Amino acid sequence: MSEIEAHLAPKIAALDLLADGFWTWAAEQLALCETKSIDGLLDEIVRLGPRRHFAAAEICLRLLNGDREGALELCADHGPYDAGGFSAGKRTFFDMAAEWIATSGQIKVLSH
Repeated sequence: MSEIEAHLAPKIAALDLLADGFWTWAAEQLALCETKSIDGLLDEIVRLGPRRHFAAAEICLRLLNGDREGALELCADHGPYDAGGFSAGKRTFFDMAAEWIATSGQIKVLSH
């Protein structure tokens, strides 16, 4: 074993443990989410209290659930510098989502 390999071996072992731990955690998180309904996910988001960092997900879930008014209210309920996760030029996610909601026809509501 070279000097470099000897130096890196403990670090590689630690990375393997970290990677294994991450995959275990990710599998547990997936198991928690995969059986959730749209209503269940919305309830979890609402229980978090002030939830601006989940706004885009909540808006999309509300649309999937047929709650256009609730989604539109969320588009209007944000701070002046809150983009909703991303923006395109000067248009925020909230701006684009509100425009889509206002101009689109009825969307197909997912059954749950």
